[in-house]
Amino acid sequence: MGYGYDFWDIAGPLSLIIFAISIAISIWAFIKKSIWTLVICVLIGSVVVYITLWSIGKYIAVFVIMQLIDTLYLLFKGQKK
Repeated sequence: MGYGYDFWDIAGPLSLIIFAISIAISIWAFIKKSIWTLVICVLIGSVVVYITLWSIGKYIAVFVIMQLIDTLYLLFKGQKK
């Protein structure tokens, strides 16, 4: 019998690549102070954490929490002015 690719053989690595791109975009968004871009990156990161929870999702959840803290920081910093 031949071995075929399972859904998780494709979705796992692809989600990690998308997560790496999301981290790079979130750094750019924090520098540019773009709250909506950070919110989208947090949502993407949350989906990736959910997809990869069976393996390394617990560890990359730290990055999503950091993105959320950055988003809240920019949101509250903007309201002070």
